[in-house]
Amino acid sequence: MLNIDPDTEEDPMLAAIHIRQTRSDAGPQICAAIATDDDVTLLTRDGDSDVDRALLGLDAFGALYEKAQVCPARVHISDAALRRTLKDVAASFPAVEFVDTAFGPFGTLLAHASVAIGTYVAELLAADEARREAEIESRPPLVVATDASKARNRRGTGLGCVSNTGVHHMRMAPDARSILEGELLSIDMAIARFMHRKLHILTDSRLALACLEGTYEGRPEIVEVVERIRNRVKSRTVEFTWVRGHSGHPLNEAADRLAVAARRCHDASVSPEVAAAIAGNIVESLKGAMPETA
Repeated sequence: MLNIDPDTEEDPMLAAIHIRQTRSDAGPQICAAIATDDDVTLLTRDGDSDVDRALLGLDAFGALYEKAQVCPARVHISDAALRRTLKDVAASFPAVEFVDTAFGPFGTLLAHASVAIGTYVAELLAADEARREAEIESRPPLVVATDASKARNRRGTGLGCVSNTGVHHMRMAPDARSILEGELLSIDMAIARFMHRKLHILTDSRLALACLEGTYEGRPEIVEVVERIRNRVKSRTVEFTWVRGHSGHPLNEAADRLAVAARRCHDASVSPEVAAAIAGNIVESLKGAMPETA
């Protein structure tokens, strides 16, 4: 029961406490916001365990109770477990009345608390993103070769890409109708797979580069891949360079062999495990000739 001195006739302070867990690059964190008619106070604690959550909730209630010594309060706590715990010992906190349901003004206060936490989390994630972008910009471009392999008179194209760090990918594009489509799909695969780096992509297809650098108005399936690539690189640093195919360039040779292997493994119904071993052997055999890693 809330104890109010009848001589003061002062209305009780209304308050809400909201707790939320989040995660950033620094690790898990718990936030608690105390909203009153006057302001919103935010508390944080590293961790994500139930104990961490309970301790931060108690810290928030403790901060609120200090204010309640001056002006008694009615409070809603969104965390049901914390609310039950404090209600069980409510006699120890005569200056506070616990409200179970966030009705009327308590709903508004809870919304203010939620907004405060949301703003803090947004700033935290924005700072993470800025740090990641700064790190990406500080590193040299990752050099990635791409290639495609298509059998004559058969639909489907094997795709391969490999970086100068030895990271590689290969897959079959069973519906690709032309080698040009395959070359563009291999470039698209590289951009999608190597997400968080500046890229320098090597391709032996002048026609693919012409499609990306100019205006292509031909087959719809080509237009679709070109537009997808352009959308992927809008907010990224991606450079394209032509290299002569089958001329001994180690990355181009590795990408070509990966593309051929992707097609042949698909045609022979090779298991994913065996295909991955084949790809690994291809890259391993050419590592000594690859450019220095970035």
